[in-house]
Amino acid sequence: MDPDRANAKPTCLTDTFEGKQRCAAWSPDHQRWAFIEAKPGASRIWMQLRSGGKLLIGACPDTAQDLTWGNAETLYYTYTAFGRNGAIQVIRKLGAFTGRSKDLLSGSVESHPSWNGRRLIWARARQGLSWEIWSASEEGNDPRPLIGGNCAEPSWSPDGSRVAFSSNQSGGWEIYVTDAASRYSNRLTTSPKGGYSRHPSWSPDGSRIVFQTNVIPQNQALAPVPGLAWIPSGGGKAIRILEEAAKPAW
Repeated sequence: MDPDRANAKPTCLTDTFEGKQRCAAWSPDHQRWAFIEAKPGASRIWMQLRSGGKLLIGACPDTAQDLTWGNAETLYYTYTAFGRNGAIQVIRKLGAFTGRSKDLLSGSVESHPSWNGRRLIWARARQGLSWEIWSASEEGNDPRPLIGGNCAEPSWSPDGSRVAFSSNQSGGWEIYVTDAASRYSNRLTTSPKGGYSRHPSWSPDGSRIVFQTNVIPQNQALAPVPGLAWIPSGGGKAIRILEEAAKPAW
């Protein structure tokens, strides 16, 4: 859909698939996207080209979610594994053209990986502690905390200098942007009571952030169902662009 047109009509890109499609993610060059086709016992990850061609990357657990690209040939996603100590959330690396996979990080609740060409970031919830944003190498080595304060759903800016994320440190879930070098954070959204803003995704040029919200920014009223809005990444007025929508990918 066109993000510059309010209530623009979305176009269905995956109407030939059988299962439910979720977690769409654009490649770094925006020439193809990947998504999860969710079918009980037969979930799969696909890649589709702008030209219309499609490629089956491989099978995935039914609990797979948070699909995102690393470099042009790598994807990351999370899934739930069950062991003697209960369920844990695992980050898995997947070859977009080889289908080969490797589990990187586990042991806590790991979610929403994002890669900027140098460091992988993700949200981690350790037992008894609030959500934090951590970073590691491409292979999951050298993990270290990056942003604290009950933060989740991180997303690197296209130039790798800033991180957008959601946090409820003010009481409700809002969108923030942090400079990775200085660690200075800027809160972008302010929702009325009962409102929330989550799942930020950057525009390709880094000037805007689209997010899911149940707030109508024009009058700060609550919408009956969540939709999408975008806001300048440096702060400013948010514009609601789509009704009835889930996690966005720009």
